[in-house]
Formats: sequence, structure tokens, C-alpha cells
Amino acid sequence: MKYLLAVFISVTLFSCSAIKHSPGKAYKKATEQPYDVVIIPGFPHDGKEWNEVIKFRLLWAVHLYENNLAKNFIFSGGTVHTPYNEGYIMAMYAIKMGIPNERIIIEPNAKHSSENVYYSLKVAEEFGFKRIAVATDPIQGFLLTNYTERIRHQKVDFINLNPKHIRKYKYSDEPKINVSKAYVENFIPLKEQEDFWTRKRASLGLDIDYGMPVDKYLKYSKWFKW
Repeated sequence: MKYLLAVFISVTLFSCSAIKHSPGKAYKKATEQPYDVVIIPGFPHDGKEWNEVIKFRLLWAVHLYENNLAKNFIFSGGTVHTPYNEGYIMAMYAIKMGIPNERIIIEPNAKHSSENVYYSLKVAEEFGFKRIAVATDPIQGFLLTNYTERIRHQKVDFINLNPKHIRKYKYSDEPKINVSKAYVENFIPLKEQEDFWTRKRASLGLDIDYGMPVDKYLKYSKWFKW
């Protein structure tokens, strides 16, 4: 019964996401004129190997770049559940997979999905990007669409992952990266920093400093220590 309920919820959210986000519409818009920048939310890395979430988000980013649907990318994510910074990990993989270093921007501070979007939007605005999209899986995209509507940000589209477009890719093997470059000393997991309800509030964007100075959140790819 629990399994069936989980399937029902997932299918329902996916269906709502497909209607509400209009990912097909965003994809068509991108074929007519590529997005200036696409925001890719990060995901925890265990320091050993990538997982399916990281893999598929990166394959999608590669697809968007190789098909001239996106010019630049912001990989967003802090050091949240493991000692490895999500934004840096994603960027290192992306470069190994063919996205040029100069097309990548890192937002290295977000601890929650709402922050992935808001901080990245502030960075995108600082760069002067006009056509902005978020690319993630449909379930997270559904939740983030609600968030962007709540903060009344009308400039962002959602061009969420579509499995049929990445089946042909040959990147089945994990690219080799030096994960130590994304390692953060004296790491404390988020669950030890914030209690459950604080994390829930933050995930809804209720604890974001909407008057933050943008330069606090800017980290460029040229800052990489290769």
C-alpha cells in the first residue's frame, strides 16, 4: 500500500509538473533562441562516485550545451550533507564532459533548493543574463516552480530533464575528477546545524536574506585551482 501511494504521488506530481512547467514549451523556445544561462541545482556527492541524480542532471546540461539550447550554466550548491561542495563537484564533472570552463559559473553557498534558485538568479542578474532557465528533474522542478511564483519572479523558465534526449549519450562511465578540490575542512552536516522545522522553513525560502549583497555569492570558474 505504501509503495502504491508513493507511486501515485510521484505520478501526480510529475503530471502536474509537466503541465505547469511546460518543459516542452521551454525546450521549443530554446531551439528558437538559446537561454543565456541555465541553473543546475547540485546534489550531495559522497566523495567516492557520482550517483544517478548527479549523472542525469549533468547529461542534461551537456545535451543543452551541445545542441545550442543554453550558452552558460550556473552550478549551484553548498557543502550541505557531505564535505564536498556540490557546486564545485558538478562544475568539475561538467568540464570533463565537454562544457568549457568559461561557460561555467559556480554558486557555492545554497543549502536548500529555494536558495539554489534565488542565489543563482541574483548571480545571473549580476552578469546581465536576460533569458534564464532552471534545469532539474520534474519533481524538484514542480516544487521550485511554486517557489519562483511565490517570489513573483517571472523571468525564469523551467526546461526540466527529459530522458529521451539523453539516451544517446556515451557518458555512461564516470569522468575522473579530483574530488579533493571540492572538499571542505571542518565540515558540519546541515542536520546538525539546523533542526527539522528550520530546514523546512528554509526549503520554502522563508529564511533567505532577500536584501543580500550579490558579491557575497559570486564565485567564478576562473577561481578553480586546477
